[in-house]
Formats: sequence, C-alpha cells, structure tokens
Amino acid sequence: MKEAKGKLESLNARKLQLEEKIERNNESLYELNDRYGIVMRLHGAGGGGGSVPSASVEVPKADNMDLEAGSSLFVSAFNHLTGKSVRTATKNASHVELHDLLSVARVSALELPDQEKELRSANKEISKLELVASGRISADQVDDERRAEIKRVFEEVHNQVMRMQGELARIDAKMRAKAERKLIEKGLIAPKPSDGTSGVVPFTPSFMRPAYGRITANFMEPSYVQVFGIPHRGMDIAIAQGSPIVASADGVVFLARDGGQRGYSYVLIGHRGGYATLYGHLSSISVSTGQDIRAGQVIGLSGGRPGSYGAGPTTTGPHLHFEVIKGGVHVNPKSVLK
Repeated sequence: MKEAKGKLESLNARKLQLEEKIERNNESLYELNDRYGIVMRLHGAGGGGGSVPSASVEVPKADNMDLEAGSSLFVSAFNHLTGKSVRTATKNASHVELHDLLSVARVSALELPDQEKELRSANKEISKLELVASGRISADQVDDERRAEIKRVFEEVHNQVMRMQGELARIDAKMRAKAERKLIEKGLIAPKPSDGTSGVVPFTPSFMRPAYGRITANFMEPSYVQVFGIPHRGMDIAIAQGSPIVASADGVVFLARDGGQRGYSYVLIGHRGGYATLYGHLSSISVSTGQDIRAGQVIGLSGGRPGSYGAGPTTTGPHLHFEVIKGGVHVNPKSVLK
C-alpha cells in the first residue's frame, strides 16, 4: 500500500512538472508569433526512420498568421530563417533579443512532443495506481458490517433493474409510437388505418457519453469484487463534483432514486430495443419517475465525494458510475457509446 501511494505521489508531482513545462514552452512559442509573426516548425519527428528531429522557423507573409502550437503540437518543415528575414520580420526590434527568443522557442518546439508523450504515459499510469491504491486502502477499511451494507444497497439497485425489464416493452412501444407520429406529421410515412401508426421506425442502439472525463474503472474491474464484494457492472468516469450529467439516449425515467445524505442516489432510464442506462453517485437529481427524456438532457449533477449527498458506500472520489443494461444483462458501456 505504501509503495503504491508513494509511486502515485511521485507520478502526480512529475505530471505537475510536465504540465508547467508544456505551458512555459507553449508561452514562448506564442510570444514569438505574437511579437514577430514568426512560426516555429518541427520536422523529422515521429517518423519511423530514426531521424533526429530539428526545429526551423517561418516568417509568414501575412501579419496575422496563427502559431501552429498548442496542447497538441503538430509542426512540419519550412525554410530556415535568414538574416534578411530576421530584419524584415523584426523591423526595429533588437537582433539580440530576437536571437535569444528564437533559441528558447527552438528548444521549446523540440521538447514539446516528448513532454506531451510522457504526460500521456503518466496519466495512464496514474489511473492504474489510483485504483490500486484506493482499493488497498479500502480493503483495509471495509469491515464485515460495511460490506453487508454495500451488498444490501446494490442488491436493491439490481432488483430495480430486473423489475424494470417488465416495463421496457411498454417504454419501447411508447417511444416507437411517438417517433412514428412525428414522421406521420411530417408526411414521411403513411399511417396504418387501425391505430394511426405505421410500425416501420427502426431502432439502432447509439448512446452518447453522459459525461466527459478520464475513465478510472472499467466494466467488471476485478479489484471491485476483492475490495467491495460486488461486481463492477459499469464504468467510472472521473468528473468534478457537481458537474452536469446528461441522458445518453432518448428514454423514459423508470426510477429517480434520492438516497439522501448517507444513501446512494441514481437515475435509471429505459430506452428502446430493451436497453436501459443507470447513472450513479448523483449529488442532485433534476428528473422524476415516468418523465420523458431526450438524449443530452441534464438529469442531475455528479457526486461521489466520500460522505457527500447521494455518494453511497462504495465511492473513493468524485465520479459518475455509468451502466448499460440490455435485456436484463449488463453490457460494457464502451460497446454502445458513440
């Protein structure tokens, strides 16, 4: 446990250093462009031939050319800056000052790709270590009484998911009829004489992300059974406490469960095709049972901070727990997210 926590602290410190370096390097590149209209270019990087990357600069003809550098630096080869171009670009600026700025910017352009690659790698490792560290800490703290409470809460959730299966056919029929009426009103399909609907609206499962953030725990993460004694039937998305959470697809709210200060708050939505989605650890719920929902509609605010309203007994930090169910069976959310 100490080893994992120590490595996590070290990686987080390195991540902070990298972010600061990337910010400084980007600032030097932007300054070069803002003050002199000069674009720093990098070539020979990222190829498979083992070439050594080098930096060159371009003095644009237009005064307002934007710098091609940012959080992801993509730069290609252009001409080297000549002494004449320097004089043209800088006009009355000091040659010494420009030379120093060019030197700094050239180093910045060369360093940025490697720094960003290292930052991506650090973020991946941090994700794994956070799960390991929090799992080991939790394993020491979760006693039999707490495990029993966790099991009770999630058996209740699972029972609600199973109870909803009998309602999904009705939800599907309601949504299909609504979609068909819209097409009939637009004159795109002809109604059937019997019930005024055509019965030809197909359904293709396509779900949008309910929130954007780093995935900290995947579907059926093995450590959850070891730590909490329950399977992890969804995926966890790290997101700041109190962030808006949206419905992944059109549907009908089957259950809006307010767990209160100590309980587990979640929203369960039925969709067409026998699908359902669950949104857990909500700190606030803005929809009600039986309500029609549109894809992208805010259904509540994220939570998950231990001890906060609606967080429940299993959380280790702010995040959204998201589940997808098809015909009563949990499926990997990644398989249907667009």
